[in-house]
Amino acid sequence: MLWLCSCKPDAETYDALINAHGRAGQWRWAMNLMDDMLRAAIAPSRSTYNNLINACGSTGNWRQALEVCKKMTDNGVGPDLVTHNIVLSAYKSGRQYSKALSYFELMRGAKVRPDTTTFNIIIYCLSKLGQSSQALDVFNSMREKRAECRPDVVTFTSIMHLYSVRGEIENCRAMFEAMLAEGLKPNIVSYNALMGAYAVHGMSKNALSVFGEIKRNGIIPDVVSYTSLLNSYGRSRQPGKAKEVFLMMKKERRKPNVVTYKCID
Repeated sequence: MLWLCSCKPDAETYDALINAHGRAGQWRWAMNLMDDMLRAAIAPSRSTYNNLINACGSTGNWRQALEVCKKMTDNGVGPDLVTHNIVLSAYKSGRQYSKALSYFELMRGAKVRPDTTTFNIIIYCLSKLGQSSQALDVFNSMREKRAECRPDVVTFTSIMHLYSVRGEIENCRAMFEAMLAEGLKPNIVSYNALMGAYAVHGMSKNALSVFGEIKRNGIIPDVVSYTSLLNSYGRSRQPGKAKEVFLMMKKERRKPNVVTYKCID
């Protein structure tokens, strides 16, 4: 590893490497680097610990992430809001939604002031637990306190997904329009959320309109976009149109996934 290098690595070197391995999903390598760092008597910073917690948590290893967080505290490096958000994200990635909500309550008890990232994770977890009303309450509280935690594209998209699951298509579209009114630029996930809502109800004209909107705004449709459009034609009993979308998808080199094939069965 690093001991093979002629130059002696410092804290910033280790921090950068741990971050890089974390982004690559190589959490074990990141853990090994931390061990190397400690053997070299180089004290990890809060940033180092945060990067290592994220390396574990982003791959679903939430238990390992918590262990690192505990070591962080034991070593006298207190967590900050970034740390707390990373732990919440680790629970989210590990599908431990109830644990995320419990951790959020601990944060509130410790007087930790949440930010937009915090609330986005909480809205996601509440939605996954079927607690849509509570998720909407969080969203509304964010809009009331815009100066503190202004809703972003992720927030609005999560609420669009929520309304889509509830079958409230008009509310889904209203959220999309509200996002635009706030001066936020929708991303492909936002457009796909709206397309998906139309597709489930076989509203192919609406889905096609959104698909065209994606292209006009210079965004490249992904496999989800094509699958939603294909699904809208399938549900509206237009097999010919569905086949056209499938062929267009292959022409644009968008590899069909399992959901795509289910839509054309």
